[in-house]
Amino acid sequence: MTDPSHDLRRPHAWLMALLLLCSAVLLGWWLLHAQAPRQASTPDPVPVGVAEVIERAISDHLEGMGSVQARDALSLASLVTERVDEVLFESGDRVSKGDLLIALDDRTERFELRAARVALEEAEREYDRIEPLVERGSIASQRLDELRTRRETARVDVARLEQALDDRAIRAPVDGVMGLRDVSPGQLVTPGEQLATLDRIDRVHVDIPLPERTLATLETGMAVSATSIAWPGTTFSGRISAVRPRLEAGTRSIIARARFDNPDGRLRPGMLLHITIETPAERQLVVPESALVGENLQTSLYRLTSAGNDALRVERVPVSVHQRRPGWAAVAAESGSTLEPGDRIVVTGQRQLDSGRRVTLDEDAGSDTAALFAAGDEPIGALP
Repeated sequence: MTDPSHDLRRPHAWLMALLLLCSAVLLGWWLLHAQAPRQASTPDPVPVGVAEVIERAISDHLEGMGSVQARDALSLASLVTERVDEVLFESGDRVSKGDLLIALDDRTERFELRAARVALEEAEREYDRIEPLVERGSIASQRLDELRTRRETARVDVARLEQALDDRAIRAPVDGVMGLRDVSPGQLVTPGEQLATLDRIDRVHVDIPLPERTLATLETGMAVSATSIAWPGTTFSGRISAVRPRLEAGTRSIIARARFDNPDGRLRPGMLLHITIETPAERQLVVPESALVGENLQTSLYRLTSAGNDALRVERVPVSVHQRRPGWAAVAAESGSTLEPGDRIVVTGQRQLDSGRRVTLDEDAGSDTAALFAAGDEPIGALP
């Protein structure tokens, strides 16, 4: 038989157990939330590696592409309709100024010129014979005027036929290299018809389109280097010879003309070159590339500051990057911020940082910015 008093005590025991469990949960919740603000307000310092901001003379460079153009690119044509008598060049020949390249049929002009010269000689003899007689008054001066007109007309006829004869001899107007031969003896040519091409390539130039922002940087005389896939491993040196005063309306680009000496003829018209223009060196702030942090289209870095009691904190400094090379970057602080040579900046551990966070120095993770410019291992674009 069941004891009635035992059944009455069982609900009280369960109730006490439930109350103790609820008390324990409430106590744990209070302890957790009471300690959380204290822990959040004093996070542990983040170990970071640091480096110094240094100042160096950095030579920037501009890059562009352009096609080689000959110093003179000429299309040779006839001034008259005539049959080709002789072709005196082959494709690719080097010719000198004045060399006869194509001779047109000039037999008719030669015969006419011979006759005109005979007529001129007769007119001059007649004039010379009559002139003394006019001076003595034996013959009227009107007769001398007629002979003078006849003599001058004969001279004009000779000059005209000499020019017609010269028009039938196509000569090289400059030193250069002939193009492909497309004309043959016996061919009938007409005025304006291209008979050959001649390129003067002892000096060539390249017109380089560059962004509008480079206008203040460009100057005539700047050193230029160029490379071509046709000559791997070879660098061609030249200089900026001119900058076009007008910008291209459609692209807002400025055209700089680079000139190259080409005595061996390796640079050919139409060849595509990759151009690098060296700009004058300027003093700039240099930091290790690992110091840069990009977030929301903004580049920044963390600088160490003193928080008193030998404690260190960091502050975020927005920067603009002027140059970027493997291992280092030339930067400047954005408006409203400052960055000076000698400032210590964070190069490792930035993921856990925000402005004002306490840090400790990790000596093994630091970097020597100046070592990036050590002798024999100096990055391109850096000057001592």
